[in-house]
Amino acid sequence: NSVILTGTYVAEDGTETEITKQVDFNIDWYARTKAIINTYNNSVGNLEEAINEEDRTLTLKFLVETQEIEEKLILKKNHVEGEIPELNGYAALEVSYAGSNAEFAYNEETRIFTLDRNAITDSDGRVTNGISRKNRYEIKVVYPIEAYQSLGTETVQIKIPVRTYYEGYNNQNVEFMNPYKSNLANSSILVNYEKPQPPTGHIYRTSFEIAVGKKLYEPNTRYIISKQKPLKIYEGHSELEKDDTYTVMWKGYVGTNAELDGIVMKETKAGEAIVSDKFVKTDSSEESMEGVVSNVGIYFSGADNLLGEEGWIKVYDEETGNLLETFTKDKWNKYTSSNPYKYELPVRHIRIETSKVQKNEASLYVYNVKEIDDEKLTNKYEREAFDTLQYINSTLVGYLAGEYIESRTGTANYEAPISIANITKRK
Repeated sequence: NSVILTGTYVAEDGTETEITKQVDFNIDWYARTKAIINTYNNSVGNLEEAINEEDRTLTLKFLVETQEIEEKLILKKNHVEGEIPELNGYAALEVSYAGSNAEFAYNEETRIFTLDRNAITDSDGRVTNGISRKNRYEIKVVYPIEAYQSLGTETVQIKIPVRTYYEGYNNQNVEFMNPYKSNLANSSILVNYEKPQPPTGHIYRTSFEIAVGKKLYEPNTRYIISKQKPLKIYEGHSELEKDDTYTVMWKGYVGTNAELDGIVMKETKAGEAIVSDKFVKTDSSEESMEGVVSNVGIYFSGADNLLGEEGWIKVYDEETGNLLETFTKDKWNKYTSSNPYKYELPVRHIRIETSKVQKNEASLYVYNVKEIDDEKLTNKYEREAFDTLQYINSTLVGYLAGEYIESRTGTANYEAPISIANITKRK
C-alpha cells in the first residue's frame, strides 16, 4: 500500500515550493485465535421421555458449545471431536448431528465423532459466508434400552471428552502462519438424565435428590466448588490452607401413601463397596477423592415437619457402624449453615437414619459439610494435573422402611474463581 504526502516548503526568502512524496508501506495483519468449550453439566434431561419401550432404545442428547475468544481474525474453520462412551458395556446404536451447518462423521469402531464447520470463500479469496465465534452443536446418542435397564438406577450419566480448535485468516506473508490454528481446548461434558420430580404436593412416590456445592447464576447457572484455596498453594501465596469446605445436600421426600417408617440416606447401596466423591477430569476419566476429602460437619432442615415432636435423626460412621450423634428436635434446629454441628474427628463416610415418619408429602434436608485437605491434594497432583480436574461428583442412595428406593448423582464444576462485571448503558 502507498501513501502520498504533500506539503509546501517555505525558504528563508519566502519562496514557496510545493512538494509531493510517495511512501510505500508493507501492511501486515497478524493476530491469533483462542478456543474454549462452554459446558452445561448441570442441565438434566427427562429420563422418561428418553426411553422408547416400543423401539427398545434410550436416546440422550447433549450440546457442544465452542467459542473463539480472541475476536480478531476472520474465522476459517471450527473443528470438534469427541468420544462417545459405552453405557454399562453397551455401545451406542446411533450417533448423529441435528444441524446442517457442519460436516459430521462418526466412527463406530473408535466411537469418535468429528464436526467441521468451514467458511466459504469466492474465487478471489474473499469470505462470502463466515462462521460464528460461538458455535453450538447438538449431538444425539441412541443406546439399546438394555444399557439403562441393567444399571438399575433412576438416573443416567455419561461423560463425553471433547476437543476443539479454530482457524483464522492471517495475511499471506511467508513469515506468518496462515491460517492461524488456535490452541486445542479440552473439556468433559456430563450428560445427566433423571426421572422428573413433579411439583411439591403432587409427588406420589418417595424420592431422593442431591445437590453439590454452591449454586451460581452468572455467566451461566451451575453448581460450583472453588479451586481458590489450592491455587494459592500452587502459586506460592501460602503454604497451608484451612477450611476448604463444600456442602453436599441430601433430600429425602416421603410421597403420598408411603409406609410411615424411617428413611436412610448414605453414599453407597447396601452390599456394594463404599464410594467416595470423585474428580472428573477433562478427558472424562474419574479419580476417587478418598483420602483427600472427609465429612467435618452437618446440619438439617425440614425435620420438624417430617419427623414430629418425638422424632430423631441418627448419624453413623458408615465404615465402622459407630453412632456419631443423635439429633432430636431441640438439637437439630440448633445448627445452621453458619453454625453447623462439627464432628469430633473428620469422618470419611456417614449414614443417616431417622425415626418413623410422621407425615406424608414432606421432606428432610441433610447438609453434609465436607472438607478438602489441600495439603494432600497439592502433594498428590502437580499443577498441570490439577488443572485437568473439572468436576466433582457425589452420590446418594435412599431407602424407606428398609426398602431401596433410588440412587442419585450430583455434580459441581470444580473451577477457579472469576470476576464478572455486568454493565448497562442508558441514554
